[in-house]
Amino acid sequence: MVLPAGGAGAVRTRKGDTFLGKSLLNNIEGRDSARLLEEGVSWYLNAVRNGGYDYVVAMTRRCPNWMEAFLLQAPEFRGQFVNMITENALLMESEKLADYYAETGRFMKIALLDDVLVHGRSLNEFLLFWLELVAECLRRKEAAFDYEALWREFCGNLTIYVYFVNDAPVLLKQEYQRGMHFQYIGRESEWRKFSWDISEYIWKSEIANTSYVISASIPKGGTSRLQEILNGWDTVGEDVIPYRGTQQRLYIYRDLSAYGVYATVRSYVCGDRRFYTPYVFSGDLSQEQAAALTGYLKGVLERGSSAGWEGAFALLERAAEFSRRRNVYFQLLNLLLGQMTLARFVADGGASMADFDLDTGKIAYNFGISQEIKPILDALCTVQWPEEALMGLPQALGLAPVEADASRKQVPAVLVRSTVEEMIYRQAVRHETYAKQLEQAFAAGQEEEIKRTGEIRFAGFLTQILNALGVSAGNDETVRLIIAVLTQMMDRGDVSLKARAEEQKDGQFCCYSSIRNTEMSLAIMPRKVSGHFREFFRLAQFFWRDNDFPQRAEAYFTMLFSMESGDSGNLSPEAQEQIKSAVTFANIICENRKMVSSMMDWREVFP
Repeated sequence: MVLPAGGAGAVRTRKGDTFLGKSLLNNIEGRDSARLLEEGVSWYLNAVRNGGYDYVVAMTRRCPNWMEAFLLQAPEFRGQFVNMITENALLMESEKLADYYAETGRFMKIALLDDVLVHGRSLNEFLLFWLELVAECLRRKEAAFDYEALWREFCGNLTIYVYFVNDAPVLLKQEYQRGMHFQYIGRESEWRKFSWDISEYIWKSEIANTSYVISASIPKGGTSRLQEILNGWDTVGEDVIPYRGTQQRLYIYRDLSAYGVYATVRSYVCGDRRFYTPYVFSGDLSQEQAAALTGYLKGVLERGSSAGWEGAFALLERAAEFSRRRNVYFQLLNLLLGQMTLARFVADGGASMADFDLDTGKIAYNFGISQEIKPILDALCTVQWPEEALMGLPQALGLAPVEADASRKQVPAVLVRSTVEEMIYRQAVRHETYAKQLEQAFAAGQEEEIKRTGEIRFAGFLTQILNALGVSAGNDETVRLIIAVLTQMMDRGDVSLKARAEEQKDGQFCCYSSIRNTEMSLAIMPRKVSGHFREFFRLAQFFWRDNDFPQRAEAYFTMLFSMESGDSGNLSPEAQEQIKSAVTFANIICENRKMVSSMMDWREVFP
């Protein structure tokens, strides 16, 4: 189904132009940034004011973070955003919608907002998943209903607002397209430019680019007593493995690493603030382990002297009531683990949580109506976690120590970074290839099941990277570097982290953290040669069909950097990395020639 050529408020760009006649975000720091702010707020307000919607749902994670970035610059509009939630919070509201439908035979009015629609698969997946949850709620109420009538009523009361839409054929169901409005529509190079610039806009705003863990922050020149070196925490400094200008210091709780559990806090500067963002990485958790972890955390808190945790556990129990809310259940588990990690980190650093500003208001969008959820999260941040809480995790999960890596192999940080980037990029290419194949199948009238792709479980991702580097999971130094570059990529929007809970063949479910591609993942290799992207693009235009394209790329870039330096026998490490990136990019193009257009169409971003 080809998306219609216009929608309410749509602007169709002319071929050869960038949208609005020039790049809307051509200068993030200057006048166009103010224009983006004005248009973004207007887009949101026009979407929510005119429809009388019961729920306004922003798709995680970039859209609500984009909205939050607006509100930092235009706080006078914050009152207009109080009813905004994310799609994950909508899952938590399903009983209310089921009750309303059972009583009235009508569906509540829902506005769903997204910043960029590329293919529409995620929307298809979520909307069907959520409607089935509402139907499950109705069945539990023993309410009589017809599923087809429920479906029609749902589609009739759903309106989708998208800021920028891909002008190629999309996979979004026709029933959803009938209620869709969009601000701009454009070709691939245009929406990729828009997506890149939105990611940059969020990064330059003073917010943590996260959805379901609470971050603490303080003015960059603030007076927090927090120490930079903490006993019991391994540290990866800012200069060890830098990524795209991210000033990050990564802390990992040492004693847990021996069990393959990585309790991390990343400290980084964004704008004029320093943020402290926690996350606990681990392997997959069985249903039994997830239940044991929940029981352990509750037991730790019940034995403690502080209150404030009860509301968060009530949310956790609500999320666990339905199988289709287990993703939210695992998100809440991660939030609790993250908050425990952050609290211990701050206490070990000789500071207090009261020293910091906490983004509980932004995170509240992800679990329900903000006015109801924010007080629960604020109370959780006052909890005094005991010193032994983190070290009890391995026993609660039944974990054995990871065998130490006897090789003591030291892997250069630059190699770790390039290996992680290449794996994410290759995964993104596979993801895009699958989407194109689906489009061709749908165009031929072949309705196919849309499978989740473009993501990999953290445990599998870590194993693949370690194997590629020739070390084992017991090589702590390399694992720390992998997590350091991965977390920086997450904060810059090149990948996202998803909490997943899926049913297995035996009927049990498994919880895991998933590394997922974003539409910005395909920018990784073009960005790595961006200093000479024009030259690489011209080379690819002529030689992309040839099997010796990588050799040509190596020879050309070696000559180029030799001419620039005047010394062909002593190229700088930066030049050597650029040459290696060009060769890797050329190899991936040769292996995926059907995708060459999507891989190379970045001239709007890297002119």
